[in-house]
Amino acid sequence: MIVRRWPKSSDSGAFVVRSTCITLIGAACVVFAAAAFADEPDTSGNLARQQLNRVISVLKLQPAAAGATCLQALTDMHTTEDQVKQLRTRAKDPDLALALDVLESDYENAHELCGADARRVCSGSEQAADLSSACSRMRAN
Repeated sequence: MIVRRWPKSSDSGAFVVRSTCITLIGAACVVFAAAAFADEPDTSGNLARQQLNRVISVLKLQPAAAGATCLQALTDMHTTEDQVKQLRTRAKDPDLALALDVLESDYENAHELCGADARRVCSGSEQAADLSSACSRMRAN
């Protein structure tokens, strides 16, 4: 039998700090996974994916700026990418076209939701050179 101890009032500060740290670590992991996706060469010519790559390059420099909706959109996109990979291994799977349409929508959703976070980062007054460069590339959409 597992007995969980509720935090005492004196422990609540430590509990909040631990919860915040866990959330930030999770956000960083998703953004860095998306950044690995962004580092892949885009041979498809897919405009939505190219735009998302530019947004992710900004968030890669400021991972804590990615909000919950952005992180969920990236998670959904990765799930769909995995499904597309599985469907591509099957010969002439009729679901592949549908999965590719869903993936295109996921790219667009992630671009829209994460783009808001990236634009917020880029609206800051003082920026490092690498962030300024990434923001300029993103604005060139």
